[in-house]
Parts: sequence; C-alpha cells; structure tokens
Amino acid sequence: MTRNKIDQFGSDKQQQFERIHGRGILALFSLLMSFCNIVSHRLTILSVRCEIRCSISMAESSSNRLLIAGLTAAFVSYLYSVYTKPEHKVPFFMEEALIKSWQKMMQVPSIQFKNILIGINSDVDLIVSGTQMMSRLNVQPSSAVDHHEIQTLQQVEEMFALSFSRGVPTERFVANSALFNELISVAETKLSSAEAAIGGNAALIAHNIASDFDHAEVVLVGPIGPKLKALLHPRISTQNSTVIARDEYHLIMEFRYGETWGDYVAPSYSRFITSHDHFSSSAIIIDMFFNTIPNFRPDLIVLTGLHLLEFQAKELWTEKLTVIKRNLNQARRRIPFHLELGHMSNKEFVKMLLHKVIPYVDSLALSEQELMIISHVGGGPYADQYPLKSITIHAHKATEILDWLLHEYGPRKSEENSKRRYFRLGRVYLHSLTFHMIATRGTEWSNGAASLAAGAVAAAEIACGQKKSGGDLDSLELRVSEVHLVDKSTDRKYRFNAHNPIASWMREEVLFIYTPVLLCKHPAKTVGVAQAVDANALMYSQFFKLY
Repeated sequence: MTRNKIDQFGSDKQQQFERIHGRGILALFSLLMSFCNIVSHRLTILSVRCEIRCSISMAESSSNRLLIAGLTAAFVSYLYSVYTKPEHKVPFFMEEALIKSWQKMMQVPSIQFKNILIGINSDVDLIVSGTQMMSRLNVQPSSAVDHHEIQTLQQVEEMFALSFSRGVPTERFVANSALFNELISVAETKLSSAEAAIGGNAALIAHNIASDFDHAEVVLVGPIGPKLKALLHPRISTQNSTVIARDEYHLIMEFRYGETWGDYVAPSYSRFITSHDHFSSSAIIIDMFFNTIPNFRPDLIVLTGLHLLEFQAKELWTEKLTVIKRNLNQARRRIPFHLELGHMSNKEFVKMLLHKVIPYVDSLALSEQELMIISHVGGGPYADQYPLKSITIHAHKATEILDWLLHEYGPRKSEENSKRRYFRLGRVYLHSLTFHMIATRGTEWSNGAASLAAGAVAAAEIACGQKKSGGDLDSLELRVSEVHLVDKSTDRKYRFNAHNPIASWMREEVLFIYTPVLLCKHPAKTVGVAQAVDANALMYSQFFKLY
C-alpha cells in the first residue's frame, strides 16, 4: 500500500518547494494558494476584488499606476490579517490535518467513568534489542519453529526467528525457571541499552488512565513488586495483599523494520516476549480482583491478562475461566466489564475463552491477530485465513468478523429463555496496524467517534514517543489506499479525507466507526501502545444501562 498525501497544494511541488526554501516560505506559498479557493466564498473579499477592478479601470484611464499598487498591497494585507488568525490557519501536512481532525472529534462524554477497577496482570518489562540479545547469548539463527512453551535456549532462538521473520508480536512462557533467570541476568548485565518499564496489560492501562485523566480514581489489582511500585503513577491505588517481595519480569526482545538477522529480514517493527509468571494469572489474584468490586464500587471494570492462562495446564485454566464466568454473571449488569486480550496461540484455550468469558463482558479490545484466531476457532468469517499471511488485515474482512462476533456472542431479545439472555457483548474495539474500528450493537455504548479518535491519537503519540518529545510529523506516515473497501456486503468504500477521517455506517443492528491511523516510521517502543489506545478509547466512551 502506498502513502497518500492530500493533493491540496500539489504534493510534488510542495515537497520540492519546502526542501529549497523551508517551511517559512512554504507557509506563504500555501497561504496564497488557499486564497484562490476561499476568495469566491467570501462576500467581503469579492467586494474588495470588485473595488480593485474598478480602481484598475480608473487607473488605466488616468495612468494612475500608484493607485493600483496601493490597492493591491492593501488587498494582500487584508487577506493576511484575516487568514493568519488561529482559526484560519491551514495545516501544511496531511499528518497535521489528520491529527487536528481527530482532536476536534474528542468530545468528553457527558457521563464519564470516575471509579475504575483494573486487573489482573502486572510486571516489569525489561526491553532489549532482540538481535543484540541473541548475540550476547551466543546463538545463531537457524530454523523458525513454533513452540507452545520454551524449555531450552535453542527453542528461544527458534521462537525469536519465527517472530522476527513474520514481523508479528509473539509471547511464550519459559517453563524452565533457570533458563528464564539466565535470560534476565544477561539482559541486565550485558546489555547497557536494557530498559526497565511498566509491564502487564492491567498495569499499563491503569498507568495511562491515572496519568491522563485527573478526575479518575484507579485501583489496580495485580502483583506489585518494589520496582514496579516505583514506576507506577502515584495516583494508582494498590492493595497490600497483592504486594510481592520480588518483581515478576517479562523480557521484551524488540526488532526494527528492515533489520537483518542471518538470512531473515524483519518485515515490520515488533517484539518477542518471554515470561515466567507465578502471580499474575494465579487464582489468588483472580479472587482478590472480584472481591474488590463490592468495596470499591467501580463504574468501569477492566479485566485483562487472561491470555497468560493458556500457558498453564488445561485443568487449571478450565477451572479459572469457570470461576471468572461465575463472577461475571454475579456482578451488577449496570457496571460495564471491559476485556482486553493479548497474544494467544492455544486454540483449545481460545475456544473456551470465547464461550466462557467473551459473551459475558460488555466490551472487548483486541488486535487483528486475536481477531483472526477467535474467528478461526469459532467458525467465523475467513476462519481458514488464520494465521494471517500478512502483518495486518483488510478492513472489509474485519467488518465481517466483528459483525459475526457481536451477533453470535451478543444478547438476543428473541432468546430470553435461553442462556443467551446472560450475554452482554455490545462493543468491540479493533486496533490493527493500519486502521482502528469500533463496532457496537445496542444502545448502551455511545460517543464512539470520540472514542475512536482518542485511540488513534494515542497510537501515534505512544509509538513515536511524541507525548514526551512534543512530536515530529516527519516520523508519522499513513499506509492505506486513498480509496479502499470497508464493507463487502454493501460495497461500501472509504475515501480518505484528512479533514474528515472518520467514517461510520449501519449494518442492520451494528454501528461501525472506522478511521485509518498514522504509523510511526521508527517507533520509540513496540510495547504498551495497545494499552494506551485502550485506556484513552475507554475514557472517551459512554455507557448507560437502565437495568
């Protein structure tokens, strides 16, 4: 797919002009070009033009060229004074126009979430260069092989090769505790660039909400070690009963687009994650999470980290998913449950998650990878296309799967006497590499356009590190076609317009809201982006249920 610039001033000429003369002169050039389109719509300007023409006619008859020059200068000065006001400034770049359009759409909901309970996984992420890590481990690239769990160093290398060659995020549990401790030791002592950061979906979502939304009270239920406690935002409340003496770590081995490792070339920025958790997916933490609900009385409950269960024995994750389902059904239906999914590969686990948990939450957030495996195990649209051959999914395919998901696992009024009367799923937020989409069914969820815009802005800010640095538009790019199909059943096509980037349409009972997103050419980080998107999108959403 090619990058599309808005051809407002002629992109080729604009780029050449900017390289030669800089943005200052480009601004004047853009300003003058925009006048040609605006003048015909401004009566005051038309009147000035008429006066100029009359004056020119008079001047020619009287040879008064000084009058012509004076009136022309006055006309240009008038336009400059009007259109250099803040409300009339024209963005010089497509990226700037796009971000400003999203920001205008970020309307705060009239009913905001104020008390948010979040659980259940939290840890410290140790972020390193994957290729440097392999070098320090003295391993060479060989075959790319998938392993459900890791026992040996060779399996670490083979799984890294698989993730690296496909360019997709992959996570595996290291069952060998001695091996995992060795990996952490090498990262901490032999890689000077190793960075310790907040890890775990729940901790990241809690940190984003506490940092950006001052009105919100956030309670995090998850294992909290000393290093993680120091990293978390001070406004996050934790429980003494979840404090652990030693932090749990996840090793994040990142790689860059175009980076080479042996014969492999990374097709995109991504990472391979290894973990050896004891507490995040434990029955104790799950019980503490649900026991906190009656005491805290939240108006939004975020449940995440369940993907870590798939690394346990089937008997264990079957029992825990059953416990979670029971607690979800016992909770008040006026309090929305939001489930954020992480990377999953165990099809049997995903199938049970799909039947035991997903129908009993109100909202779901996931990537294209999770969407495809859910469709695959559930017999949904494009089930035979898992795993994805590319690093993202076509928008029209996502539409089909989201529609199926909401109809299949959402409530049906016609089946009030069946088990479906307990189904609650009414909102799904899909964050893919090149676009975001919200699908809602029913009337409980609203303010979707603002929610989608907030998620899109967060994705660009976090990936490029713009929240701290102030941003650089040159680091952002769009990777969608100017016109592309978003709904095959209705032959609906999306036409890109940076000044109006969000499209919406109804399909029977389902409302779809769609926007392309900006990608970072050289991401500052590959982890935590999804959680920043999820946190901001949730806080700009509105939920209201009468019963």
